[in-house]
Amino acid sequence: MNPHALAHRAHRHGWDVQTIPRSSGPVVILQRDGWCLEIAFDGHAPKAATANEPGHNLGRRLHLRSINDFVQSSPEQIGQLTHAAIGGESPAARASWAR
Repeated sequence: MNPHALAHRAHRHGWDVQTIPRSSGPVVILQRDGWCLEIAFDGHAPKAATANEPGHNLGRRLHLRSINDFVQSSPEQIGQLTHAAIGGESPAARASWAR
């Protein structure tokens, strides 16, 4: 997944998208329904992802394999996805409703 493809997919799923260029690689910030996802890239590969719940400023580190699940999730699913992804496991591996 590259930053441009992620931004395009997120926009199609209703996220507000902001890309911040950095020397090591861009940071893609996705916002929707009070949630904020930040994905830092090393070149074209994601290197870190965090999620901020509505009303919270402390981001929780997410498993990189869960990024696509978050982008495609409905607003009702994202809280459940966060709980699964923080444990270091792809939400799709733990929940059949993730897709």
